[in-house]
Amino acid sequence: MIRFKILDNLLHSIRHNLAQDHAYSHERVGFLIAGIDIRDKKYTVLAHSYLPVDDSDYHYTPRFGATVNRDGLFKMFNFALKEGVAIFHIHSHGRTGLPKFSAVVIAENNRIIPEFFKYRPDKPHGAIVLSDNRAIGRIWLAPANPPFAIDEFHVVGKHTYKWRT
Repeated sequence: MIRFKILDNLLHSIRHNLAQDHAYSHERVGFLIAGIDIRDKKYTVLAHSYLPVDDSDYHYTPRFGATVNRDGLFKMFNFALKEGVAIFHIHSHGRTGLPKFSAVVIAENNRIIPEFFKYRPDKPHGAIVLSDNRAIGRIWLAPANPPFAIDEFHVVGKHTYKWRT
């Protein structure tokens, strides 16, 4: 069982940031910073902050909605190393309902997310796709193993709710 918990005001600010236009990228992306609680083979991801990708760290390519350049990725690798945290790539597809990972995003995540283990091998890392009211996610527990789906999302705050994926 893998749960993902996030404060409602943090999720709101992430959605707001990801909805902003960019000069040449078709969408924005960022990285969630999280702690991990493991008990009886149950993982709870505790998202506690968000780092948007700087405008200068996007790489233009017509092939993808958004691509982070080497400098942007290196900043995140270094952050994971220094701070000892789990990192989750996050972006939004907008609309409502349960979003899906596209084949392109799956391929890129399979290439990039395992790289975080070179800098912070003791933490799982992952990827999240938001809609306007739901999310879906994948988590890597080790770089050579395939990712697991995040089973539940919990949003905690003034309006507390959860959903299963």
